[in-house]
Amino acid sequence: PTLRFATGTACARTLEQMDASSGTTLAKARALALSGVAAAALKALTALVLKRDTVGFPFRAAGRTPLTLGDYGIGLDLGVLGLATGAFLGLRVGVSIAVGALVAYGIVGPWLVDSEIVRVDPAHLASLPTAVSKWTTWPGVMLILGASLVTVAVRAPMFARALRATVIAVRSGTLERASDDDVPRAWLGGGLAIVGVACVVLQRVCFGVRWHAAVLSVLLASTLAAVAARVYGATDQVPAGPLGKITQLLFAFISPGSFSANIMSANVTAGSAAHSAELLGDLKTGKLLGASPRKQLLAQLVGIVAGAAVCVPVYEALVHRLPLGEGVLRAPAARTWKAFADLLALGSSALPRHAAVASVIAGGVGVLLAIAEHVSPRAKRYAPSALALGMGMIVPATLSVGLLLGALLAHVAERRWSAWQERYLLVIAAGAMAGETLLEVIITLAKI
Repeated sequence: PTLRFATGTACARTLEQMDASSGTTLAKARALALSGVAAAALKALTALVLKRDTVGFPFRAAGRTPLTLGDYGIGLDLGVLGLATGAFLGLRVGVSIAVGALVAYGIVGPWLVDSEIVRVDPAHLASLPTAVSKWTTWPGVMLILGASLVTVAVRAPMFARALRATVIAVRSGTLERASDDDVPRAWLGGGLAIVGVACVVLQRVCFGVRWHAAVLSVLLASTLAAVAARVYGATDQVPAGPLGKITQLLFAFISPGSFSANIMSANVTAGSAAHSAELLGDLKTGKLLGASPRKQLLAQLVGIVAGAAVCVPVYEALVHRLPLGEGVLRAPAARTWKAFADLLALGSSALPRHAAVASVIAGGVGVLLAIAEHVSPRAKRYAPSALALGMGMIVPATLSVGLLLGALLAHVAERRWSAWQERYLLVIAAGAMAGETLLEVIITLAKI
């Protein structure tokens, strides 16, 4: 059956409407630009004038030690990045992330201090949230892993059907080129060969991944990319998270004890699957609008080269200035991958005191929440999201507060001003995210 690619189809219909109403399009463009400028101005004020990015809540925290919630990192981010991101995430995810942060930093954090698992240095209280997060990351990761395993188990028949449909399509020749405007098969074959060899060589040279693991990661990427694309086309959900955790487990057996092999090989496999699925969504949009597949591919290649030329040097400059988890390198997903790789490579010795027990409990909670979500539509609507709860235990608490506020504002706008919300809210949020992030990158690079 024809795959729907709901997001790609919706994007095409939106572009058609925008083309038919130039006045609305210009208004949205102005809203995008103005929100970006305003967010950048606010970031400049807080970073260059006020010299601070957050304001901690002054209320007394739980526990015997006289510390405030702000000491544990619970407070308000003075920027708008969290607010804008929360508008995209929705109320359920925003509340779930905030609950996870409250449990991690408002309940577990004081217990860690009282138990002397985390020691407080009065002269360096600013480091306390980071010390707490090094412990709470483990149950957070296990929450996500438990939910991911359930998702993989539930979707296993769908994965099998997607793989079977791909094999049948290849054998029957239905993947042949349909017209002269399609991408030539020689391009595809040559491109896959070049990229495949490059992935293998770079894994070996740059990260010391063994040859067999590097080759296997590329072969798996080819298979899982087709599976992920078909699942995305049918359900509009890219199973990147579950596939990532499963591939990390697989490479823990293929290259036991190797941190780099676990991270890089699994990243090639899961990353290729996720990007392939989303790329096909873009191609679906172009097909509905009558765009040339060949020209779309060329445009994607130009974007890849331009993006790499800018992103790689900027990242290299930032990573030597900021540690992972701070500033523009918050990277909560990367911290999740790293923690899971540590656990698989080092075993229980990688866990702090009592974190193993907490992780087992958290994993069980993740499994139960994921099962409830798949069994009951009501639970999917009202129960916390296990993935978001786990993420709330990993990301900085101030970011979680901003996400919650943004989700609440978006929910209120949807209820009271639905027409305005549908037309402008996400446009304004996107502009704010771009404006603040770009200026933050510029400020950080200027300090190097």
